[in-house]
Amino acid sequence: MQTDPTPIALVATGDTAVDGEHEAIHTALMALCDGGPADAAALIRLERLVDGHFREEEARMGALAEDERVRHRHAHALFAARLRDCAETAAGCGTVEPGRIKDLALWFVIHSNTADHRLTEAIAAAETAAMAEDARLLLAQIRRAAGA
Repeated sequence: MQTDPTPIALVATGDTAVDGEHEAIHTALMALCDGGPADAAALIRLERLVDGHFREEEARMGALAEDERVRHRHAHALFAARLRDCAETAAGCGTVEPGRIKDLALWFVIHSNTADHRLTEAIAAAETAAMAEDARLLLAQIRRAAGA
């Protein structure tokens, strides 16, 4: 089976760690969409990859507003449940319908290109604000020391 001729591409967030994880998950999903065996073992490996990625992201969500954090975590939970269901189906039946994998791949790309971009932008803004505050405090210390 071949993927659609114009698959939706991942757009880099600018966060090297997040982008690397996205690429690994996307590659695994595309391999399954391209006819790779969507068996329980492959789906469990994908689950582990996704779980690690979601944990990493969720650990950095303090930069988001509370409502955005809740929505983002809920989206992760729904995706993880759908992936778990696919793995359990494969364990019982031997494989999963390709359309279900394509749906997961589409969701992942859209989520990565939207919600994860908002997350990395919020993290970058928080880091910039923290650096600006550090610089302000350092300058104040230098001024006090120079005036003393």
